[in-house]
Formats: sequence, structure tokens, C-alpha cells
Amino acid sequence: MSFMKPVIYNAGILLSGECAICGATNWAHQHAQPESYHMIESGNLECDQCASGHVDQETIMNHGIQFAGRYSANGYMDCTDWHYNVDEAALVLELKDAYGDDDMDDENVFHDGGM
Repeated sequence: MSFMKPVIYNAGILLSGECAICGATNWAHQHAQPESYHMIESGNLECDQCASGHVDQETIMNHGIQFAGRYSANGYMDCTDWHYNVDEAALVLELKDAYGDDDMDDENVFHDGGM
């Protein structure tokens, strides 16, 4: 993963909701996934697991203010899972543990201001 770098997004509201068809939990972060965030708020977010259902409005939960992060490589389609944490330093360690990047230090972490 040496060509990939962790990207951390500013703290923002984290929402989740369950698909009305398959029950999968879908997540949306205010700054990291602004389109999904607005769609989950309005009840129009399509399930990212079954792609035929939508998030059930009655299952939406607000998880408070959290940082969002994932590994990314400029010019490549992102394929790593999103991680969320209320503590930015803990999030960076969580990403390091998940993806085994021993070379990660503060200089290798990209901070995205979000929207």
C-alpha cells in the first residue's frame, strides 16, 4: 500500500441507517460523503449493498461529530473501507492497523478540509 496514503476528513456529523430491503447498515459522513449525507437525511440514499433498497428513515441514527478516513491513491478508484472515530489520532492508528502501513507518519497523512 506504499502508493496509497491515509486521507482524514474534518470532524462532521456521522449518520447511519438500515436498508429497508436487505437490512445492511449504510453510513454517511457530513464532509467525507456530502452527497450521501444529504441523501440519507432526505431518505433517498440507495443501499450500497443490494442497490435496490433505500435507507429506512425510521432507522437513521446520529453518531455525533466524528472524523472520517480511508486509504486513497491519487488517480485510482478508492476501494478501502471508511473508518470513523471521534479522535483523529486514534483514527490514524486504526487505519494503520487495518492496512499495515508501517511507514505512516504525520507527513504521510493527507488532511482534507471537507466541505
